[in-house]
Amino acid sequence: MTFKQFLMDRLMYILFFLINAALIVLVVYLSYSHQGVILPFGNLLYILVLSLTGLTCFLFIDYVRQRSFFRELALVSKEEGKPEHILSLTSAVTREQLLMQKLMHTSYSLYAKELQEYRAKQEQHLHFANQWVHQMKTPVSVIDLLIQQTSREEPSGRLQPFLQSMREETDRLSHGLNMMLHTARLEKFELDIAADRVELVALVRGIINEYKTVWIGHSLYPKLSADSEEVYVETDRKWMEFVIRQLLTNAIKYSIAKRKSMPSNELEDEKPGRQQLWITVEESGQGWSLVIRDEGIGIPEQDLPRVFDPFFTGANGRTTAESTGMGLFLAQQVCRRLGHRLSLSSREGEGTTAVILFPKPTNMYELLYE
Repeated sequence: MTFKQFLMDRLMYILFFLINAALIVLVVYLSYSHQGVILPFGNLLYILVLSLTGLTCFLFIDYVRQRSFFRELALVSKEEGKPEHILSLTSAVTREQLLMQKLMHTSYSLYAKELQEYRAKQEQHLHFANQWVHQMKTPVSVIDLLIQQTSREEPSGRLQPFLQSMREETDRLSHGLNMMLHTARLEKFELDIAADRVELVALVRGIINEYKTVWIGHSLYPKLSADSEEVYVETDRKWMEFVIRQLLTNAIKYSIAKRKSMPSNELEDEKPGRQQLWITVEESGQGWSLVIRDEGIGIPEQDLPRVFDPFFTGANGRTTAESTGMGLFLAQQVCRRLGHRLSLSSREGEGTTAVILFPKPTNMYELLYE
């Protein structure tokens, strides 16, 4: 609070003091006039000047006395100020300020207590979620092993379509559990990161091979190409596997959705492997890029600005029951925290292109704070 603001807050007191001083001078003047004595105008003005001088000195001293408290209050009231700045309020002078200081300290204590209780509940919830996911992953893995065993025992039996359907549903369950687990871990990302030099082409090839039954079952043809046989990038292998799986899952899901939306006569004439999915590792001036391009249903133009918002499913999500709106949000959050850049472009009815940019060390700071 400036001295001018301090005076404006006390404007009514100052006006009352001036009126009172003027009345006193008037009473003195009239008293002496009644006795036949005329006081000089200079004497009356001198009385007013002395009164104003005393008032000014008092206000200035009072402002200096309270200035430390005003500065502390200004620090607390800033928008970017932290709640713990309330504890810096220790220079109260007047009883009113002491009361306000006590009130703010009490409010902060209550706030800190409730925040601690909320954090404890959140920690308990995250611990329960992680434990539940790990418990559910075991039966899902057992079911998958049973499906594989049954499939080997009856390689050409009538159960194959049923087993294939069960395998797809099991994959969906596993994908959903992994997404929930990574969502919980994202809260403490800094405790679950191990940056290293990762060979990107081999990493992508391994993930593609994990989906080989999907490629065959849905007549999709993934095509991997790279500008170099070995491409090393600085990243976290586990988190990057999650991001790539998420992008590939989306590409597969919406490619399948496009095939389902095709007329039956066109679907019958379609050759196996006609619908392709391109995975490219290419070098640019800023670093290495992983490009995943599909020929799926694409994303409507009005939905593109919001695809990275949490829980946003858009028009496509309404046609795909398993869409949660969290996949791309988590992928972008992971890329941002790893220092990568994830971007998405699409044309409705033609397909979608996802690009992960692994910047060179010289460009890392620029991309993080762009």
